[in-house]
Amino acid sequence: MAHSLSKKVLTYLFVLCVAVLALSISRPVPDYKLIVFEGSDWCANCRRLEKQILSKDELKQFLKKQSVEVEKIDFPQRKKLPKAQITYNESVAEKYGFEGVYPTVLLLKTSSDKYVKLTQYTNQSVSEYCRMISEQLQALE
Repeated sequence: MAHSLSKKVLTYLFVLCVAVLALSISRPVPDYKLIVFEGSDWCANCRRLEKQILSKDELKQFLKKQSVEVEKIDFPQRKKLPKAQITYNESVAEKYGFEGVYPTVLLLKTSSDKYVKLTQYTNQSVSEYCRMISEQLQALE
């Protein structure tokens, strides 16, 4: 009985590993990354950027078309993050010289170390924000 159970567990783990590998291989690497340093549970400007820009379908479609992936680096005050996430967020902040101004948005080219800091969010419309990103994408070429 124990041998049969072990074989089933090993088979399950093998299938799971193959599925994870297939997903990681088939997932295309984006050409660019939009890194958003935020304080999701305390920063009013961060919440406004999320609500008025980042959550909008117009921006999501634009970013997808331009092969830009969004990565949020969160520094909450009340919400508890796993230790591994805290360590990762701190390492990204250090790598890009994050100065503690929230929100800070960087646009980087994934195939190089080139990146630009986008201007602070000042209630731009989604189309204005897309236009700003488009201009910066050209600057990264």
